[in-house]
Amino acid sequence: LRRWAYPAEQDAGKAGNDVQQRARRAAEAAGMTIVSSQVLPARVENGMEQIPVSLTLEGGLQSLQMALASLAGDTPALFVDTLSLRSIDRGDPKQPQQVSATMVVMSLRIQP
Repeated sequence: LRRWAYPAEQDAGKAGNDVQQRARRAAEAAGMTIVSSQVLPARVENGMEQIPVSLTLEGGLQSLQMALASLAGDTPALFVDTLSLRSIDRGDPKQPQQVSATMVVMSLRIQP
C-alpha cells in the first residue's frame, strides 16, 4: 500500500507539500516552466484521503510528455486527475510546439 499512498502517520499538510514539491520537480526536470502551483483542500473518498495539487506549466509538448511519464513512476503514486492543454502560438511555425498545461495531480493518504 505504501507504493500507492502516504501512511496515516504522515501529517496531511506535510503530505500536501510533498505532493506539490514532487510534481514541481518532475515538471522542472522535464524542462517545463512552472507558472503556478497550489495545494488544494483534501477530499475523503472510500476511506482514502485524496491530496490534490493544481499546476500550470508551459513548455514543449515533448517536455510535458516526459513530465507526465516521470509522475507515473514516483512513490507514493501521483495520479493526474485533470489535464487541460492550450497551444501557445509563438509566431514561428518552425519552432517546436509549445503548450500551456493546467492540471491537477493527486496522491492518496491512508485515513487514520
